[in-house]
Amino acid sequence: MKGFILMKMSVAKVATISLLLTIVFAGCDYSYIDGIEQIEEYTYKPVFAVPLIDSKIGIGDLIDLDDLSVIEVDQNELISLVYAGNIFSAKASEIFTVPKQDQIITINNIIPAGSGSTTLPPQLYVYKIAFEGEEILSFISFLAANLNIVALAPQLVADGYRVSASFRIPGSTSPGGGPITGVVTTGSPTNINLAGCSIETGNLGNFFNIEYTITVSGNGTPTNAPYTLRLDHSVTNIRYNLFRGYIDKINFPIGETDVPLTVFQNISDGKIVFNEPSINFDITNTFGLPIDISQNDFYATMSNDSRVPITGSGVDRPWPLQYPVNPTDAGVVTRQRLTNQNTNLFSVTGQAPREIHYNLRGLTNPGTFTQANNWVKHDSEVSIKMEVRLPLHGRIDFLNFKDTFEIDSDFLPEEIDWLEMRLRFENGFPLGVELKLVLYNELNQPIDTLFSKYNPFMKPATVNALTGLVTQPSITEIKEMVDQQTAQNLKKASKIMAHYTLKTSQSQDQVAVKILESYKLGLGIGVRIKGKAVINSLSGN
Repeated sequence: MKGFILMKMSVAKVATISLLLTIVFAGCDYSYIDGIEQIEEYTYKPVFAVPLIDSKIGIGDLIDLDDLSVIEVDQNELISLVYAGNIFSAKASEIFTVPKQDQIITINNIIPAGSGSTTLPPQLYVYKIAFEGEEILSFISFLAANLNIVALAPQLVADGYRVSASFRIPGSTSPGGGPITGVVTTGSPTNINLAGCSIETGNLGNFFNIEYTITVSGNGTPTNAPYTLRLDHSVTNIRYNLFRGYIDKINFPIGETDVPLTVFQNISDGKIVFNEPSINFDITNTFGLPIDISQNDFYATMSNDSRVPITGSGVDRPWPLQYPVNPTDAGVVTRQRLTNQNTNLFSVTGQAPREIHYNLRGLTNPGTFTQANNWVKHDSEVSIKMEVRLPLHGRIDFLNFKDTFEIDSDFLPEEIDWLEMRLRFENGFPLGVELKLVLYNELNQPIDTLFSKYNPFMKPATVNALTGLVTQPSITEIKEMVDQQTAQNLKKASKIMAHYTLKTSQSQDQVAVKILESYKLGLGIGVRIKGKAVINSLSGN
C-alpha cells in the first residue's frame, strides 16, 4: 500500500500551512487512519524565496518637479526643466494718451444789419492739437470723445442779436460718411459725440481746419458794432482707436517678477551644474513703432538672500523690438535668448539660485527722429513671456534623495535557521549611485541597515563620451547572509527607506552628461529563508 502528501504554502503566510492529505490506495484497510485526530502538529524546515522590492524610478522621482511650469522632452528624449515667469503687458492706454484739448477761436468785426439776419461767408480757422510731449498727429480715429463748443458774444446779445455758427471739419469723417458737422448758438452750447469719427491732418501735423459759417439775426440796434464772437472748444474723454504720426520718446514700465527655481530649493546639499542654461524672453509688439526694452533689475537670489547680478552683452544693451508695418498686421515677436555665450548664466546657476528676478522697461522711438510714420491702436501692447530653461545636461555631484517602500514581514517563519538577502541594482543613469537601505519599524524609527558592510556603490551606466548619452546600463548584484539580529529586525520592520546619493561619473574631470526621460534606476531586493514552519493538524477543520 502506497500514499503521497501534497502541500501548498502561501508565500505571504508561511507560518500557517494548510495540509492537503490525499491517500491513494486500492484494496487496503482504512482502519490505520482512525487515530489521526490525535496528531497535534507537524514541523519541517522549508527553504523559500520572497521578493521584497521591485522598483523602477526616473528623473521625476529623483527631483520634485511639482512646481515646474513645463517638463519638456525633445526629439532625443533630453529633459529640460522649464520655469515660466508671469506674462506682463504694457497697453497703449497706459503708455500713450491724447490729453484733453482746449481751443478758443475769436471772430472779430461782426457788423449785423439793423434787423433780419446777416450771414458771413464761410471762413476756415485753425484748430491746434496740443500734446504733453513732442508728438505729431497726422490721423486719429476715435473710440470715444466729446466735442463741446460754447458761443459767447455778450455785447451782441445785449444789443438784441442772436448768433448761429454752423461748422464742418474738412478732412474728417463721421460714422455717416460725411464730415463732422454741427451748429452752436449763443445761449445753446453743442456737444458732438466723436465716437466712430476720424480726423486727418496730413502734412499740417498737429493742426486741422474747422470751417465756420456765422449767421447773426435779430431786431437789435448795432450801437456797439463791430462785435466779437468767441467760440470755446474742448475735446474731452478722448480714447483713440488709431493714431498715426509720431510718438515721442516715452519711458514706460512693463513688469517685474521673481521666478522660483524649485529644482535648487529641493536640494539640501550637493550640486547641479547645467551646461546649457538659458533664459528666454518672447516679446510681442503690436505697436507700429520702434521700442527698446532694457533691464532695470536682473539678478539671481541665493539661498542666503544674497543677490548675484546677471550680466553680459545679452543684457547690458537694450533689446530693439521688431514691429508690424500696418495696423492690420499681427504682432511681431522678438526673442531674446540669454545663454552662457552672452551672460554669466553658467556661473549664476552653478551657485544654486533660489529665484531669478527681473524688471523690464520700454522706450518708444529710441533713435533719432526721421519722419512721422508711427501708428498706435487702442489695443496695441507690448507683452513679455519669460522662461528659465534648464536642460538636464551637465554635472550632478553628491545629491541626496530618498524613496520609501512599505513591506509586510508576516512571511517570515517563527524560527529562522538562516536568511540570505539578495540585491540587484540596474543603473540606467550616467551617474554613480551610493545606496543606503534602512529598516524602519511601525513607529518610524530606524532599527537596522541592510548591506551595510558592502557600502553599496552602483557604477554609472556606460556613456558615449562624444554624445554624453548612455549606451548600456550597469548591473550590480550583492548577496549577503544576515545574522539573527538583522533577521529579527526584518520581522519588526514596516518599511525600507532607500537613500540615494548621486554623483556624475568623472565629475572631477568636468565631464558633462545628459539625462533622458527613458533613464531609470531599478532596485530589486529579495530574501531566501530556511526556517521552522508549523503545519496545523486537520482536527481544527
